[in-house]
Parts: sequence; structure tokens; C-alpha cells
Amino acid sequence: MLRTVGGGYLLSVTADQLDAQMFERRIRDARAELEADQPARASELIARTYYEWVDFERA
Repeated sequence: MLRTVGGGYLLSVTADQLDAQMFERRIRDARAELEADQPARASELIARTYYEWVDFERA
């Protein structure tokens, strides 16, 4: 939501709407999968995260 605040604007978003926070969360999830001895799942998470990060128009 975009609001007028004082002499400017404020964009209110949730943490899941910020790509950097989503990226960090997915990388943490991938690390957890590695620690749980699930390398295939970790690889899938990393690949999907990378794809969405570099090609955000398709995400």
C-alpha cells in the first residue's frame, strides 16, 4: 500500500513481498535441507531461488 506521509510517500509491504528477504529465507531453508542430508531438495531450492532472483519478470 502506498500512502502519503508528511512531504513524501510510504510504501508498506510485508516481509514476503521483499525479494531480498524472500531470497534469504529460501537460502536458509536450503541450508537446513543440506543439514538434514537432503541435497536434492537443497539444490532444487537454490535453483528456484536463483532463477527467480535473476529473472524476476517470470517469478
